[in-house]
Amino acid sequence: MKDDFDSLTPNLKKLYTSNWADKAFGKLSLNVQREAKKNVMHSRNWNGKKQVISNKGDLAKSILSKKISPGVHAVGVTEKYGVFVHEGTKPHYPPFKPIFLWVKQKLRLEDPEAKKVTVFIQKKIAEEGTEGRPFLADALEKELKMENIEKVMKKELINELVKIIK
Repeated sequence: MKDDFDSLTPNLKKLYTSNWADKAFGKLSLNVQREAKKNVMHSRNWNGKKQVISNKGDLAKSILSKKISPGVHAVGVTEKYGVFVHEGTKPHYPPFKPIFLWVKQKLRLEDPEAKKVTVFIQKKIAEEGTEGRPFLADALEKELKMENIEKVMKKELINELVKIIK
């Protein structure tokens, strides 16, 4: 019996010192990143047409997953307006040009109608603010359910055990 345990000891040490859990956390953070990008790029109906809300995809491209330290991974956004999309805004008067360009590109309107719509949007934001679209929080809620965590952790643990036993 002691010989059996002694033969396991080196393998247990290998498992203990391996980074299988860190790999699992990295995969989980990539899953959150992927889901957040989907949330930003999903389409909605507007004026009878299905349209993607994101303008050029810059916000989705700026959603990144990064390893901070062993076992610690983060998902965040580098576009400065990302927090305003995620959290929404209080009433304020937004700048004309970015909304005007968005109206022309996304709604395919030309002057003078594009200017009228832009002014309407500015006034609406000035009165009501903007509603948040918590694309990161929704992705975390969906991807970090216990069954997803267990599935990824088990897979990485099994992969590591297979490598050690071989």
